[in-house]
Amino acid sequence: MTIPGRVVLPLLLLSPLSSQGSLLSNIKGFFSPEEASVELDSAFVSLNDELSSSSRNLAVGSGTFLPNSCSPNACVKWSSVYSSSTISTPVVIDCNSCLEMDYTDNTVVTLEKGLNIIGELRFPSGTIVTLKTPSVIVQGKLSMTSDAPIDGKPYVRVVLTGEEDVMLNPAAPNTGSCPAGGCNLGPKAVVVAGGTLDISGMPADCPSWSVMEDDGSSTQPIPETFDKPIEPVEGCPSAYVDESFDDGENGWFGNVGALADASSGALVVSGRKATWQGPMVEVDETMRNCLVYDTDLVFTMKVKLSKADGESNCATSGLNCPELKFTRMDSRDRVLTWSLAQLDGDVDVTDGEWFRFAGVFVFREFQVAQPDIFTTLSISGPESGVDITIEDVYVGFAPPEAFPDPEAPCSDLVSGNGDAELGFPFPFTTYDRSPLKVMFEDGNAFFRVVRSKPYSGIVFPLNMGCTSATSIYAFSARVRLHSSSPTVVRFMLKTWHDGGPQPASLELLVACPESSSEIGWVTCSTNWSVQNKHADGVKLEVFTIVTGDETSVLDYDDLQFTFKSAPSGTGLKVVDSAASCWAPGAELVVTSQSINYNDEQMCTIESIDDTGIIKTTTEIKAPTAATIYPEFASSFALLSRNIVFEAEAHSTKSIIGGSFTILRTPSQQKLDGVAFVNFGQQGVKGRYPIHLYQGGASTATISRNAIVNSNSRCVVLAGVQGVTVEDNVAYNIFGHCYALEDGSETNNVFKKNLGAKIMRASVNAPPAKDHSPAVFLIKNPDNTYEGNIAAGSQDSGYYFETDTSVIGDSSGAYTANPSKIPVKSFTNNAAHSNMGEGLKFISTGYNPATTSVISHFRAYRNRGSGVALQNTQNINLENAIVADNSVGINIILSQSIKVSSTRVEGYSESYKDKADAQGLARFCWGQSGPLYGVSIHPNTQNVHGVGATLEDVTFSRFRDDLGCIGSVGIVVGDDAENKTFSATTNFIGVGLAEDANNDNLISACAATNAVIHDVKINDDGTLNPDGTGPGYIVSDNTVMTSIAGICAPIEGSCLQYCYGQCLRKVQIGLDTENTEDYVLEVDDGSGVTSFIQGTVSGVAGDSWAERRFYVLDAPVGTGKYIAQFKKNGVIDWPIFAEVDIEDEPICTPYWTNFTLIIPPPEEGECDVMVRNGDFDSSPQGSLTQWHHTGGGIKLVPGVTGMALSTVERWNILDGFAQYLDTRCLKKGQIYKFTAMTKMWNPFDMPVCNPNQVPLGSDRCLRGNLKSVPWDGEVTYHFDFAVVAYPYQQGKWNKMHGVFKVSDDMVGAQSVVLYFDGVRDAEEMMIDDVVIEPIETECPGNIIRNGDLETGDTMWWRFIGTATWLETVSNAPYGEEGYAATTKKRQFYFHGPTQLLNTDCISAGDWYEVSGRYRLYDLKENELTCDPYYGYIGTQSCPSVQLRFFFGFNETFRDIGPAVGPFQENNWNYMYGTFQADEEVMKADRAEIYVANSKAYTNILFDDIVVKKATSETFGVPSCSQLIANPDAEIGDARFWKIKGTGRYGSIEIVSPGAAGSQYAFHHTGKRDRNFNGMWQYLDQRCMPLGSKWKVSGYFQLFDNNGAPFMCDKSKRWGDLVCPQILIQSTTLGTPYSAPGPLVNEAGGAWVPDAFNYFEAYWTMDEGHKLEDKTWLFVHNIRPGFTYYADDIKMERVS
Repeated sequence: MTIPGRVVLPLLLLSPLSSQGSLLSNIKGFFSPEEASVELDSAFVSLNDELSSSSRNLAVGSGTFLPNSCSPNACVKWSSVYSSSTISTPVVIDCNSCLEMDYTDNTVVTLEKGLNIIGELRFPSGTIVTLKTPSVIVQGKLSMTSDAPIDGKPYVRVVLTGEEDVMLNPAAPNTGSCPAGGCNLGPKAVVVAGGTLDISGMPADCPSWSVMEDDGSSTQPIPETFDKPIEPVEGCPSAYVDESFDDGENGWFGNVGALADASSGALVVSGRKATWQGPMVEVDETMRNCLVYDTDLVFTMKVKLSKADGESNCATSGLNCPELKFTRMDSRDRVLTWSLAQLDGDVDVTDGEWFRFAGVFVFREFQVAQPDIFTTLSISGPESGVDITIEDVYVGFAPPEAFPDPEAPCSDLVSGNGDAELGFPFPFTTYDRSPLKVMFEDGNAFFRVVRSKPYSGIVFPLNMGCTSATSIYAFSARVRLHSSSPTVVRFMLKTWHDGGPQPASLELLVACPESSSEIGWVTCSTNWSVQNKHADGVKLEVFTIVTGDETSVLDYDDLQFTFKSAPSGTGLKVVDSAASCWAPGAELVVTSQSINYNDEQMCTIESIDDTGIIKTTTEIKAPTAATIYPEFASSFALLSRNIVFEAEAHSTKSIIGGSFTILRTPSQQKLDGVAFVNFGQQGVKGRYPIHLYQGGASTATISRNAIVNSNSRCVVLAGVQGVTVEDNVAYNIFGHCYALEDGSETNNVFKKNLGAKIMRASVNAPPAKDHSPAVFLIKNPDNTYEGNIAAGSQDSGYYFETDTSVIGDSSGAYTANPSKIPVKSFTNNAAHSNMGEGLKFISTGYNPATTSVISHFRAYRNRGSGVALQNTQNINLENAIVADNSVGINIILSQSIKVSSTRVEGYSESYKDKADAQGLARFCWGQSGPLYGVSIHPNTQNVHGVGATLEDVTFSRFRDDLGCIGSVGIVVGDDAENKTFSATTNFIGVGLAEDANNDNLISACAATNAVIHDVKINDDGTLNPDGTGPGYIVSDNTVMTSIAGICAPIEGSCLQYCYGQCLRKVQIGLDTENTEDYVLEVDDGSGVTSFIQGTVSGVAGDSWAERRFYVLDAPVGTGKYIAQFKKNGVIDWPIFAEVDIEDEPICTPYWTNFTLIIPPPEEGECDVMVRNGDFDSSPQGSLTQWHHTGGGIKLVPGVTGMALSTVERWNILDGFAQYLDTRCLKKGQIYKFTAMTKMWNPFDMPVCNPNQVPLGSDRCLRGNLKSVPWDGEVTYHFDFAVVAYPYQQGKWNKMHGVFKVSDDMVGAQSVVLYFDGVRDAEEMMIDDVVIEPIETECPGNIIRNGDLETGDTMWWRFIGTATWLETVSNAPYGEEGYAATTKKRQFYFHGPTQLLNTDCISAGDWYEVSGRYRLYDLKENELTCDPYYGYIGTQSCPSVQLRFFFGFNETFRDIGPAVGPFQENNWNYMYGTFQADEEVMKADRAEIYVANSKAYTNILFDDIVVKKATSETFGVPSCSQLIANPDAEIGDARFWKIKGTGRYGSIEIVSPGAAGSQYAFHHTGKRDRNFNGMWQYLDQRCMPLGSKWKVSGYFQLFDNNGAPFMCDKSKRWGDLVCPQILIQSTTLGTPYSAPGPLVNEAGGAWVPDAFNYFEAYWTMDEGHKLEDKTWLFVHNIRPGFTYYADDIKMERVS
C-alpha cells in the first residue's frame, strides 16, 4: 500500500467502513513501548483530523475530540462556589474542579453566559433545580441521576435560553479541533466535545413505553337483571309434556273412535272420522296445579299427515292443518275449547313427510278452573280420513337455549334463538302484533312476518345492563323481502328516555343491501358503539322499517348482537415493569389506532395499581388490547421524565429550538431517561434533539429518552458505529425521526424505540428530505432494528434510502456502497398509521449481493403500502402480518423478492369493528378504491431475474361486501412501461385463509386493460382446480391458453389456470429504432424453425425505455434453442439485445439451453462509437440513434449545423441517451469523451456550476453509462463526464470525461450513454459528441492537462461534496499560464483527481511523480505546512496519491509526498516514484489524486506529472540499497519524515556534508522526545527472511545550545548516548523492534566537532517479516539536541 519514502498510516485505508474509534488500540503499533504512552493521543488527533463539512450550517470544525486527562479534586457543593442564583459571567468548571449541584427546592439558577464543564459537574439523585443557560458544553464529565417514579414533575430542568450562536474554543488536548474563531454550535446548544455523559433519569428497568396489555374491554359486563328461564312452580317440572313415544302411548289416545298406536316409536292416530279427533293427552290435576298463567310457553313437535285416498287439504291448500287445542269439561258438563296455536298455511306440508309444528302460547287463569271433569291437550284439525302421526312433543317453558348465557348474558343481546333453530319464535314479537312464525327451508329454520305496515316486523329489546357508554357490539342479520323490486330493509334503534320533550328517539342502526324475491337473502351488519344517550335511556328496542313497502312478506334469520368490547379506561393495563415507576401525574400519549397519523390521544395518569392497571384523566377511545388482537395492540408512550432539557421559544422563529450534540467524541456515553422538549432547528443540518456526529466507533447508549415537540428530527447518527439506541419515545416531530444521516453508520442497534406523529418539515436542510419524513430513516442497512414501532408519520414508517455511495459529511472518508450492503437484522418491527408506506425500499436501486431478511414485520393501517419494494432485489419478507393497507405488499420493478409464511388481510375485522363503531378514518368508504394484498409489477428492475416468489402466503377479507369494491388478494399491476409481463413469478402454497369467505384471490384485469396480454405465473399446484400438480395462471386469451395445456377460467380475474404443459419463456428487447424489419429466427434443435415478429412495448416514441419485444414461450422440446436476428433475410445485429430468460420453472421437464448468435462487427462498424454525434447526418439534421430519458428531444442550431436539445424536462433525471454497440467495447480500453453543451430555457440563458456535485440546483450536465449484463444486476457509472470550469453563460462549453471499459460493460447486453442532472426548469443542449480510445502512443506526461494550460479544468475532477476546482492565472506569481485551485475544501481527503490511463503503464516499470502546490485558507491567506509531518492532520502537506477501485472498494497509495524544507510564500513541490505492481495493473480503475493537507485549506496546484522513470530519475529504489535520498545531494529532504508529533523539529539542508560531499541533513529545532528522528519506510519486497543488511551513516551531535556534544558510543541509554538507528515493523499493532536500537559498531571514540561514522548490522527475522510495514528512524537523540546526518544507507550484504 505504501512505498519507501512516504509515511502514511494505513489506518483509514484498510476497510471502507472500518470505524475510526475501533482502531484506537491499533495506533500503538506505530510507536515503541516507551513512545506509546506519550504519542497515542496526539497521533489519534492527527489521524482523524478534518471531519467536518461546508454543507453544514453547524460549523463543527475537524478532528476527533479526545478525553482530557483531568483529575478533578473531591466535589464541592455548587452553592459554596456560587452563592448567587444569577451568574452574569461564563461559568467554567476547570480541569481540576468538581462541583455538585445541591439545590433540592427547585431554585432557578440562571447562567447568563453559559456553562463549560472541563472538570466535572454532578446532579445527584434528589436534586430539584431549574438551570437556565444559553449553552452547556461538556469537555469533562456531566453526571445526572434520578431514580424517583415518573410523576410529571421534573426534578432537574435545563432550560436553554438566548438566540445568539454559541462558539466552542476547546480546551486541551483538543485545542486544534476547531477552526480559528471556534466551532459554531448555533443557539441553545448542548454539546459534548471530548467529554463524558453519565445521565440516568429513570428507575432501573422502567420502560419508556408499553403495549396496552388489556383495556378492560374483553371483560363482559354482568347486568343485575337479564332474562332467565322461567322457574316452574315448586315441585313441578319445566315441561308439561315431553314425550318421544319410545315407550308406547304413555297416556296418549286418539279421542272417541280414533285409534292410537305408538308401537313404531311415534304416535299414529288413525280411523279419524271428524276434524276434532287426533292425538290427545289428559291434563290431570297434578299438571293443572303446575300450570303458570300469563307467561309465554312454547311447544314444538314433529308431525306427519297421511291419507289413503289422495292428499290432505293441508298439503294441497293449506286448510285443515294441525291445531293445538286446550279442552276442558267443567262441573256443569260444558266442554270449552281454546285454540292455542294453528299451523300456518305457508308451511310447506307434504303428506307422508315430517314437518315441524311449533309456537308460543299463554295460559290464562280463567281457562283452567277447578274442579274440572277433564282437561286435555290435543292436536286436531285435518279432515276425516287423514292419519296424524306425532313425535318429540314438547310443551312447557322455553328451554335455557332460548335465553342469554347466564355466564355471559351480554355476549349476545339477541337471545339464543336468533337463528330460529329452536323452532318457535320465542322470545321475539312483532312491532305491530303481525303474525310471527318459524318457517323451514331446506332444513334451515327462519322467522317470517306477514306485514301490513312499513314497520311490521320483528322487535326485540336490548338489555340496558349491557349497554354502558362506549361498549361496542356487532349486529348482523340476514333478511329476505318478498317484493317484486329491490328494496332496502332498515334496522332501527329506538331509545326510550326518562322525561324530556320526547319520550323516545329513533336512529338508523344499519341499512341492509337491497333485497327482493329475485335477489333473495342479503346480509346486513354493523358495529354499534353505545353512546351516552343510549346508556342514559330507560329502554332500547330494535325493529325494522321498509319504506315504501307495507305488505311484502319479510323473512329474518341469524339475528346476532354480539359483544365486541366493554368501555375502556376502567381496566387499562400496562406492562408489569411500568407499575412501580409510572406514577399519577405522568403524561402519556396513546398512539393512533386509525389510518391517520395524527389520531393519537393525550392523557394523564390519574391512578395506577401494582398490577399495572391505570386510570387516566381522560377517556381513551378505540384502543386495541393485546388480549384481543395482539398483533395490533395500542401503545402507551411515557412523555414525562425527571430530567428535562427544554428550549425557550424563539422570539421570531418558532422552528428554532435547542440542539444536543455528541461531537466527534468516540468515548463511552450514557444518555438515559431524559426528556427533550422544543429541540431541533428546522432547516439547519446537524441541529437535532440528539445528534451523534462523526464519533467513529462508539459505545454510546441512548436509551429511554423522550423527544417531544421537536422542530427537526429525533435521534440522528452521523458517521458513528456501535451506538445503541434503545427504548426511546418520540412524539410530535418535524422531519425524519430516528435517522442515519450519511450512510457510513454501521453496527448500530435500534431496539424497542417508538415514534408517533412524525410530520413534514416546512424547511429542508439539503440534501435531506424531511418534507417526506420517515419514523426510521435507514441510509445503511448494516445495522440492527429490533422491536421498534413506527406509529404514525405523514410519509413512511421505515425508509431504506440507500445511496450508491456514502454521502454528506462522511463522503470520501468511507467508500462503501450502501445500496449493495445486506440488511444486518430487521426483526419484530411494526409500522402503523402512516400516511404513506409502512416499510419502503424505494431508491435508484437497493441491490444487496446476498439475501436480506425482513422477519416478523407487522404493517397495518397505513394509507399507502404496508411494504413497498421498488428497484430492489434479494429481499425475503418472512412471517409478516400485513393488514388494512391500500396495498399490502407492493412489488415494483424488483427481483428476487420472496414473501413467505405471511398473513395478508384486506379490511381486517379488528379495524372494521373499531372504524364502524367509533367513526375512525377507514378504507372502503365513499369513493375509496379497492384494497390489494400483493401487487405484482409486470416487469423487474433488471432485464432478467426472478420477480417474486410467494410461499405459504394466505389472504383474507378481500371482498366486495366489506365496502371496497374490486378488492383482491393478488393483483397484477398495469403501470408497466414495457407492455409485457417479464417478471417471473412463483406461487407455492398460496391461497385463501381458512376463515376467508368469498374472497377475491387474484386478478389481472388491470394489466389486461393496459394491453399486457402475456401474464404467466407459475403455481406449485395449490391453486390447481383439478388437483393434478403444478400449473400456470395465464392471461385469458387464446395466445396464452393455446400453448399452456388444459385451461379453466378463474372467475372475474381475466386469467385462466392451465396445466399439463411445462413452458419456459425467453424475451428479447431491442431498440425500436431501425428494427422494424428484424425477425427472430429460432431453431428448436430438431430442425424446426420458428420466425417471431417483434411487438413494440407501447412506451412513448423516442424514449430510451421503448423496446421491440420478441417473446418465446416454449416447451422442453430437445432442451435447447438457437436464435439469431435477420433483417430482410440476412443475419444482422441491432446494436444491442436485452435477453430475459425466465428462471427455472416449478414444473418439469423444461429447456435449459438458449443461445442467441451475435455476429462480429463488420470492418469499420466500431470506428465511430457515438453515431450521429454531430446531428448532421442529413442536410436538415437528424435525431437518429438518440432517445430521451424523460420529456422529449428535438433538433436546434448547434456549434455548426444542428445540435440536440431536450424538450419539456420535468425531472432532474430527464435528458438524452444513445445505446453503444456492445461488440465494440474491449475490456480495459480507456476512452475519452468530449462534447459541447449549453443550457437554455424560454426566458433566459441560465448559468450552471461545473463544480456542483448534487443533482439539480446549479448543477451542470453530467454524462453517465448504464450497463445491463447477461447475468447479475444493472450497473451505473455516474458522472464520468462533466462540464469543464469555467462555464460561459449563453455559449457552448466543453464537456469532458474518461472511462475505462470494466467487466460489467464487456459483453453486456446493452450499454447506454446518457445525460441528465440539470435542474428540471432548464433544457439541455449537446453537440459534437465523441467517444474515442485514448491515444495508443503515450505522451511523456501521462496526466492530461497536468499543467492546466488549456485554461480550464479539462480532464480534472474533484473529491468533496462542497469542494470545487477553478482555474487561476499564474500572473500573480510572476509566471505565465494557468494553475488550478480547490475551493471551499473542507476535509483532508478533498482534492483534485484524474483517471490514470493505465494503458500507458507497463507492469513492473517505475514511474516518476511530481507537482507543485501552494496552500491558502478560505479567506485566501497563504498558509504553511510541515512536509516532515508523518500523519494526516493539522500540519500535513498535500501529496500526490494513487486511488484504486476494486468494485466499490477503494484504496490509496501515497506516491508523491511533499518535499522539505518548506518554502514560505513560494511554490513547494511534491515528488515520488511508484512501481506499476499487481495492484496498479489489476485495479478496475486508478486515479491520480492530490489531497491530505489539513481541512479548511485550499490547494493551488500545477504541473502535475506522471512519467516513466529513466536511469536519471531520482529516487527509484534499489533492492541493494533501500534508503531513498540518503545523502541530501539532491539539495532537499525528499522522502524523509520525522518520527512523532508535537514538537519534533525540522530538517534543513546544510553544506558541506560528510566525507567532502556537498550537502547533509540538519535535524534542527525543538525536539521533545528521544525518538523524534528522521524516518523513512523500507521496501519489504527487497527484504527476504534471513537477509543481512549493513546500516551506515554519518552523524554529528549538538546540544541544546548548538555546541558539538561529546557522547559515548558504548552507551545504549542515558544522557551520553550517541545517535542510534531503530528498525521497526508493524501491522497496525505494537511495533516489533527486535533486536532494539542498533548500536554503532564502528571503532573509535566520538569526535564532537566532526562527522562520525555509524555502522551496524541487522538481519530480517520472522518477527519483522510477519508484519506488513517496516521502517527505519534515527533514535535516542536527547530532547532539545540536534544533529547532522549524511549518507544514511541500508545495504544488503547477504
